[in-house]
Amino acid sequence: MLLSEVQKNQTVQIIEIMGGRELHTKLHSMGIVVGVKCVVVRNDCRFPLIVRIQNCRLVLGRGIAEKIEVQVV
Repeated sequence: MLLSEVQKNQTVQIIEIMGGRELHTKLHSMGIVVGVKCVVVRNDCRFPLIVRIQNCRLVLGRGIAEKIEVQVV
């Protein structure tokens, strides 16, 4: 399942990042790495996703969210 498909308030664990070196570096600097659990705070169709990792809220564009594979925890 892709991060962009997850419903609001669901907790998921990142299992794969499907992208190049630059995307991996960018997400790693934000704390988004394989194995991390996050909660989807907002997922509206036309707007960016908001996810919570520990005590931080991060905004991710749809294009990036579609490259992150997750599983529901």
